[in-house]
Amino acid sequence: MLCPSLFSPRHGRWYATVEKREDEEAWVVVATDADWETKFMWFRNSQILGTSHVVIEWEIPQGTPSGTYRIHHYGNYKYILGGIYPYHGFSDSFEVR
Repeated sequence: MLCPSLFSPRHGRWYATVEKREDEEAWVVVATDADWETKFMWFRNSQILGTSHVVIEWEIPQGTPSGTYRIHHYGNYKYILGGIYPYHGFSDSFEVR
């Protein structure tokens, strides 16, 4: 199971995808946070500061093809002076064998 910690989820669609590297340039989505094997957990760090973080878990299903994978997180953050802005981030890549 892989559990990267990332920050601030606010977003209009999914929050996380699991991606498999197809070649040097291309990553293909193989799971989203809507799938049973993924969990997206949101935690409030500080109500005063308005900070939070998320933990994304992917329980690797039996029969998952070997290869290089990563978790891609999508979210929005609220700027202190106004406005909501999108961001995204990735876990380190990891090998499934």
